[in-house]
Amino acid sequence: MNRAVVRQATLGLCRYLLAVEPSVRARGIVVGRDGRQMSPVFLEDTCGVIAALGIPVHVYDSGVVATPMVAFGVLHLNAAAGVMVTASHNPPEYNGYKVYWGNGAQIIPPHDVGIAAQIALAGPASGIRVLGRQEAQAQGLWRSLGPDVVEAYLKAVDGLKLKGPELDAHKQALVIAYTPMHGVGDRFAHAALARAGFTQVHSVPEQAQPDGRFPTVKFPNPEEPGALAAIHDAGVLHRDLKTMALPRLPPLEQRAKDGDRHQHAGPGVTQGNPRPRRRPVLLPGHAERPAARLRDHVEREVLFVRAAFAEAFDLGIDDAGVQRAHDVVAKTQTLDRAGREVLDADIGFFQH
Repeated sequence: MNRAVVRQATLGLCRYLLAVEPSVRARGIVVGRDGRQMSPVFLEDTCGVIAALGIPVHVYDSGVVATPMVAFGVLHLNAAAGVMVTASHNPPEYNGYKVYWGNGAQIIPPHDVGIAAQIALAGPASGIRVLGRQEAQAQGLWRSLGPDVVEAYLKAVDGLKLKGPELDAHKQALVIAYTPMHGVGDRFAHAALARAGFTQVHSVPEQAQPDGRFPTVKFPNPEEPGALAAIHDAGVLHRDLKTMALPRLPPLEQRAKDGDRHQHAGPGVTQGNPRPRRRPVLLPGHAERPAARLRDHVEREVLFVRAAFAEAFDLGIDDAGVQRAHDVVAKTQTLDRAGREVLDADIGFFQH
């Protein structure tokens, strides 16, 4: 990816929007970027091409933003589209360009095909007009998104949380270790967690600030071996919960806390079977408040699910998923003291 490609891609996107969404000149396009080394330049080129066509650009004045905030901005402002300059978990030398439609979701057919066709007709990048930031601002085409939009985003995230006195009772005691791995999520994650009532949130200091060089990791992908070494080296293995910016759930397991109980987890991933179906989890310790113990476990899994869905789909878990989570937590409260196996249909929601 280079500046010529960015300008051609942006021109193709705008021409397609002008053809199928005539309101784009009134609604505008939201643009954001990550902290990679060429992202500021690519954002300027993207905004400059859009503005040169008379289309307003809505740009976060905070600089770097988390990817879901562009999708949110599209919906919040009723914009026609959004562009996020980010390469997610790719190697440091990479950059990327994600396009969102007016519904806040990444483009799908037929829009992707239509945009690609217009990009092919864009011609040499040297012939594409680009409006500078100051000129675009003077014409009212460069519009800053300030703290009010960030506040609206955090408020929307907070509105998705599960509620209840039993959940609230454990928030103060829960310790969370977090690493954005040199990405841009640290301040937004801390703000969202604090608003939800979690006060003991600790970032890995060496990886907390955005740095497009990714100096402490060979490959900034949490799924790569050794990528999360810093969170272990920081002495957080004993923490109640470790979180990281990745769209994958941890294994479902019930950890033992005394000698007569044992850890029980589903089978591991084996070659040729990358997504095994896990066995139902049998609650250990049949004699002591099994419903309460299982409920605590399920509630913790809900926290993982919500974080994973937010990263995987950029928007967070939907209403049906929230209701499903509520239903499963409520069902655990009715389990008898003898303990019972959790049905596959129930536990499957938290694993997929």
